[in-house]
Amino acid sequence: MSYKRVIAGMLLCVGPCLASDWITHPEAKATPVVLEFRRVLRLDVVPHEMRVSVTADNRYILFVNGRRLRSGPSTSIVSQWPVASVDIAPWLRVGNNQITALVWNFGERAPLAQQSVTTGFRLLDRQVGTGLPGWRVRLRPDHLAGDGPAQFKPEYYVASAPEIIDARVAPGHWVATVPAPEAHHRTLLSERLPAQRYERADAGRVVRTSLAGTEGFPQKPVVIPANTRAKLLIRRDAMISAYPELRVDGGRDARIAVTYAEALYDSPRKKVNRDLVDDRAIAGLVDTFIADGSNRSFATLWWRTWRYLELDITTAAEPLSLRGLEVHETGYPFDKTGRFDSDDEALDRIFEIGWRTLQVDAHETFMDSSYWEQLQYAGDTRIEMLISYAMSGDARLGAQAIDAFAASDVEGGIMQGAWPSRGNNVITTFSLAWIGMLYDWRHEQPLFPGMVRHLQRAHRVLAWFEGLRTHSGLLGANPHWNFIDWAGQRWDDRTVF
Repeated sequence: MSYKRVIAGMLLCVGPCLASDWITHPEAKATPVVLEFRRVLRLDVVPHEMRVSVTADNRYILFVNGRRLRSGPSTSIVSQWPVASVDIAPWLRVGNNQITALVWNFGERAPLAQQSVTTGFRLLDRQVGTGLPGWRVRLRPDHLAGDGPAQFKPEYYVASAPEIIDARVAPGHWVATVPAPEAHHRTLLSERLPAQRYERADAGRVVRTSLAGTEGFPQKPVVIPANTRAKLLIRRDAMISAYPELRVDGGRDARIAVTYAEALYDSPRKKVNRDLVDDRAIAGLVDTFIADGSNRSFATLWWRTWRYLELDITTAAEPLSLRGLEVHETGYPFDKTGRFDSDDEALDRIFEIGWRTLQVDAHETFMDSSYWEQLQYAGDTRIEMLISYAMSGDARLGAQAIDAFAASDVEGGIMQGAWPSRGNNVITTFSLAWIGMLYDWRHEQPLFPGMVRHLQRAHRVLAWFEGLRTHSGLLGANPHWNFIDWAGQRWDDRTVF
């Protein structure tokens, strides 16, 4: 698809923009909340194509007959809310078909990058659209959001919320949906990014356990006896951003705390050598699963980033069988077309580490860190964009970043340092990094002329800095964070040199 066609597809509405197209649960007024929507579609003949337009506030996972088809919407801002087009025909069958969606809005506990208007779901199609009767919804009180920053104090953490899944709690009753309030307060645009990867990956190996006989997990099932506490530390060869899914059987009331970490810590709470295990401790984001005694899976709604994963299991009166741990890697689907060759093995290794870092940190936006913040910072993003141009030639995520920062505005000219976001973080020099993004685009993407539309915005950025010029021609002090890089820090005056 040409870039001109992509721009032409950025419509204010995908299909009729009726308030009733957005639906919700009549009691979904507060957040955090998890909802499950359902619609039955009966077919006498399976169509060759059945393309639906789908989005939600804040997030959704779309299923057809139990198969996961799409998640979204891509992280964006209220004035640029993405709507994806999905062909569901390959997964339909003659007879009754179940179209379901998990929709959640974690409110202030969501990643800081997530904006929101009000909780709701929207799917457009002439047979099963959410503006038509037949949709049902129920609350999922068995799936809750914890307080992420509280788990990390005093460190700064604004990424995904820890999730608590209590299988003993029954989902709510199915009820008729109602129109979502304030649904018209978004501007809907056609999704420009491809679906994120969802690919099976190696779960890793147990490198430390407190219970003999569990060393073979997750390659083979193991049993945790009744009234027992056991810890299994699993290490992967490399960091990953992925969806974990733990399969268990039995063990009613067993409590499973799942901790994710980039590395283990020594006694002074330093990471140092990230391969060492020995007496080192794990600390990080913790999900909590509580078993109900059945054969079931625990799967988080949002992905996690880790190299080390620890299962801390406390059983009650019944033994718990750990059946398996599945991992589905996610991230932006770059097609690696570039290459780097050197007669220096160290340089080859550095290159592979750099490429792996981009795979871990590039999702619906570029990210400074997929573990700690999941925010798109202009300074980090410009570097990531250059790597993506060189290694894949795919400019779509780069275009997303340029457009996103252009939509933010501070003091009539400069931009937010990290965007999209619900927060405020003005790093003055990062507005000049955005100017650099336009320069890079001109040289690296000559077949994509779309950046012309940002020239006026670029002039506004430069005009803001013009007011800071001194008699020497150089810039003087500015009223915001004078950040360049992390060579040292003085938090007393928010200056980093």
